[in-house]
Amino acid sequence: MIDNYKKYDSWMSTPSISEKSFENLEDMIIDNDLLDKYVNFKDLVYEIN
Repeated sequence: MIDNYKKYDSWMSTPSISEKSFENLEDMIIDNDLLDKYVNFKDLVYEIN
């Protein structure tokens, strides 16, 4: 399973996630028929600066 995350460049070393990494994760989930369409990053991820 970890290899799959790394293959899609979705393996996170920290709890924060960039928009590109989020999209990569969605690609993997969609490719495995676990999600029908992309979700807006800003609808799900709260950024703290």
